[in-house]
Amino acid sequence: MYKRKNNYTRIHLYNLMVPKKITDYDVLKKHYTFLNDKNDKTWESNLVSICDLSRYKSGDIALRWRSANEVVEGKCENICANVTCSETTNLSSYEVLFNYIEHETKKQALVKVRVCPECSYKLNYKLKHKKSESLSNRLYNKMPTLPNNFEDPILNIFKRFESFEHDLLLVEQKVKNELRCVYDLDVFDITESVETTKTKIHKLFESLNELYVYKRQMLSLIKSQVSVFETLAQTEGLNKVSNNKNNEQLIELAKNTLKISAEFFDIPDNQPVPIFIKFRKQIKNEEPVKETIEFIPVTEAQFESVPALVKRRAKLEQVNELYKYLHDHALKRTKCVPVKINDIENEGIKVHGQTGSSKIAILRHLKKIQVINRDNTILLLDSRFKNKKSLKQN
Repeated sequence: MYKRKNNYTRIHLYNLMVPKKITDYDVLKKHYTFLNDKNDKTWESNLVSICDLSRYKSGDIALRWRSANEVVEGKCENICANVTCSETTNLSSYEVLFNYIEHETKKQALVKVRVCPECSYKLNYKLKHKKSESLSNRLYNKMPTLPNNFEDPILNIFKRFESFEHDLLLVEQKVKNELRCVYDLDVFDITESVETTKTKIHKLFESLNELYVYKRQMLSLIKSQVSVFETLAQTEGLNKVSNNKNNEQLIELAKNTLKISAEFFDIPDNQPVPIFIKFRKQIKNEEPVKETIEFIPVTEAQFESVPALVKRRAKLEQVNELYKYLHDHALKRTKCVPVKINDIENEGIKVHGQTGSSKIAILRHLKKIQVINRDNTILLLDSRFKNKKSLKQN
């Protein structure tokens, strides 16, 4: 019905232009300015704004001034300037160049924003704003700043070094090929073979030194044995041993060997060598004798003492067959171990059905076994076997 155009309203009925009513929004829109000339002196403290980074991926960032409550709370100073963020640690300041249109004229203003690391990433998603320096840093920080593209030359140098490594490999390969053409041999292979032979010779020398040490010990031992034999020959009661021709020949041979070894290895004449003789007793490995526990079957008197409702159709032979199987199983394990009912059934002993359940009930009544319903197993109760404490009946 009504349409507004500038400051007038058109009425379609009579096609007349009537001046419209001026609202508070129209007054604010006409007289409001983003920056006020009165605050130019203290712009560093006043130009602190709150930002909305909900559309940071598209590059749209909204800015507004703080309200009274936000100034009291310390928003944009001690709290992150983002509307939806309340982080208070690791805040950093940025100077954002804010472009806006005011009264149909394009304007620009530097606005200070303090945000946390996560919000700074959103703020610099499209444009990289440099961090604002405080007044003290501007006065005292006179060091020259590095350019933004300082990392590019370093990357170029790094790439050149990589190419140098590849070039060195090519040069090494060319030198090898030229040496092969001149000398008809692979010089590098010769050097490697020489080094391997050096290591082998070094190991050989070490093993020979060990052999010489053992030989010296053996010769000193022979010398001590000969001296002991001579002392025994001088004692009473051993003249017959010294008169034996074989013993004399042995002594002479030993003396000759000692002289030769002393001249070759420079062994002193009086070198005491202790002799230790160890005797080992031969212990026969006797196998331990296993204790045999006899099987005591269920007697007829015990079988008759069981009530008829428990026995049902079970016979004494069938009960003893089950009891014997459990006894043999305990002998193999040397202790009473629970046996699964299904394993007993697989051995050919009937445990399921009316007769099978009656056999188990008879042995349980006589306190020969214990049925564990939780595991569906049977445990033999025999004090002759070394067993843990019996489980409580379920």
